[in-house]
Amino acid sequence: GTDFTSDGLGNASQASMDDITTNGGAVVVKTGGTLTTTVTTGDIVTTGATGNPGAAGGEVFLNSGGAITLGGKITATGGAGAADTNAGGAGGVVTLVAASGAITINDVIDVGGGAGTGPSAANGGAGGTLQLKSTGGTITQSAEIKGAGGAASAGGGTAGADGKLKVESNDAVTLAHASNNFGTVVAKLTTASKAFKYNDTNTLTVGQVGAFGTDFTSDGLGNASQASMD
Repeated sequence: GTDFTSDGLGNASQASMDDITTNGGAVVVKTGGTLTTTVTTGDIVTTGATGNPGAAGGEVFLNSGGAITLGGKITATGGAGAADTNAGGAGGVVTLVAASGAITINDVIDVGGGAGTGPSAANGGAGGTLQLKSTGGTITQSAEIKGAGGAASAGGGTAGADGKLKVESNDAVTLAHASNNFGTVVAKLTTASKAFKYNDTNTLTVGQVGAFGTDFTSDGLGNASQASMD
């Protein structure tokens, strides 16, 4: 844009911009074809605000008619406690749906809980939920996915529970990064002989993960809600 200030008309020039960033608000992106986020300039950040307690991380829904390739980070962590004794917020819900192709994760997805704030006792926030669903393509990663519970304050309190991972595909799933960190995992592969492989750095439970995600159909953006699975 051009600067018309000398004519008394204002400045149309708008600075260069990258990433998608909210203050705990949702980010919903739908595309009829493939969806790609770029390295460094394609991050999605919906971290909750600090507060008493910290706010929850904002929901993220990437709804692709083709494949999804993540080159940028997704950060939907809970906000930290704002002051002494304030607990951290819960991590957000992140849902990736690839309707016709693979999901490839090449940068970190983090739905961890926010930290409690001391020096007095304050609890950490619970980790959030990551939902991955592909049709007609594999799910793989070269970067970690994590939903660690937020740390308690130095003065005590309880760390937040680690988050949940739900995976559905009709192809092979390989999530073997050494730094993955969730508390509960569940998966459903619908095609014969396709393997599910998962590596986690901490204590892990294989068990039920409930229904999470919001229905954005009224906005023409699809439904992020994925059914409870065990």
